[in-house]
Amino acid sequence: KGKILGFLADQDAGTTGLFIEFLGKMSSTPIGPTVFAKKFKAPVVPVFMVRKPEGGHRIIIHEPFYYEDTGNEVEDNYKITVKMTNIIENTIREYPDEWLWFQKRWNTAYSETDVKYEQSISPERIGKQA
Repeated sequence: KGKILGFLADQDAGTTGLFIEFLGKMSSTPIGPTVFAKKFKAPVVPVFMVRKPEGGHRIIIHEPFYYEDTGNEVEDNYKITVKMTNIIENTIREYPDEWLWFQKRWNTAYSETDVKYEQSISPERIGKQA
């Protein structure tokens, strides 16, 4: 419909998130961008705003990417969420003084024995998120 929907996808997603490595530590990652990209066949366009040394701000707009439906829903969901997370992580590494969520990003505990990505982003859970 020509509308834009923004997500702040760098926050802890609690028990509904997908655990992905983020800045060296497993972190509950929001799946909202994945859900909407799949459901509406919409592009994911990572956008960041950073300060300019001389004052003001600069908007960084990354190339759009799409949900790739290979027929393996669990793997497809995982791949797009990892891609989004890697872009966020790379931007934070480039502008570390711009990121303010470090103190809350890893609130949800991760246990390798309790959580598998197949369980974290099952089709049933995605349906409940949309």
